[in-house]
Amino acid sequence: MLEFDEHSDGHKIEAGLGEEIEIRLPENPTTGYRWRIVQEGKPVCALVDDAFVSGGKPPGRAGVHFWKYKLVAEGRTVIELGCRRSWESAAPPARTFKLELIGTK
Repeated sequence: MLEFDEHSDGHKIEAGLGEEIEIRLPENPTTGYRWRIVQEGKPVCALVDDAFVSGGKPPGRAGVHFWKYKLVAEGRTVIELGCRRSWESAAPPARTFKLELIGTK
């Protein structure tokens, strides 16, 4: 499995069919800022898992949001995420993350 974090923003990667990638980004939902999928990587990638893991106690602590994808087709695609408050949908995201993928045999 290939793993990526906020330092991977803007990178271009090549991966083979069937390979899994995981993106992990810091998130603190209690502040209202949550990561949302802007571009999901279809049809080259399929989303396998999407979850938030809390940083522990006390409640309201920051944690890590992760997405797991599987490459299911050849071609080029982009996975793009934006971090924003849900009630500020017209405003640009406070943070963004973008990963370009090239699916190969």
